[in-house]
Amino acid sequence: ARSAGFGVLAGLLLGIPAICTVVWFWVVSELAIPSLMLEGYQGAKALLRAARLVRHLWWRSFGCMLLVSLIVGVLSSVVAGGMVGLLLAFSNSNLATIAVLFVSGVLTTVLFTPITASAYVVLSIDLRVRKEGYDIQLLANQLGSQPGSSALSFLPRPPLMWGGPSNGWGHPGGPWGAGPYPPGGSPPVQP
Repeated sequence: ARSAGFGVLAGLLLGIPAICTVVWFWVVSELAIPSLMLEGYQGAKALLRAARLVRHLWWRSFGCMLLVSLIVGVLSSVVAGGMVGLLLAFSNSNLATIAVLFVSGVLTTVLFTPITASAYVVLSIDLRVRKEGYDIQLLANQLGSQPGSSALSFLPRPPLMWGGPSNGWGHPGGPWGAGPYPPGGSPPVQP
């Protein structure tokens, strides 16, 4: 009985710090991916960059990542549940079971991986803004353009369509700022 109690105590004393370390490393490693992709850090440097970004903002980062994981998990379960419904309807063979499970896995991966990746990129940029004063002007300069007065002015302009209005925003240029035409003007009509 004493050895079991000692085992439980040792498990708690070693297990809780181990679980905390794994969760901390999960947050840092997930935020290392945007550092790798957007900033060019590689390997251990990307992990160190992410660790510096989450320092003093770890709980906020953990909460955001947990929320994204819960939302994606629920949506994935809904899609997988629909696929299981199909499986029950057509469960005549093992081949049908394998096909439905494969399609379910591919569908949830294709639909929800971009959501998770986008959320982590936004979180990474938010951490850069909070920690380093990173702003839209720096982002625009990195993308090779100059920011204007509108929020989306650093994005490339969309192509103008043949003979139609310059955009759907009611004025030339839309959210990208002033267009190439005079105020109230429109593009020349194509023959």
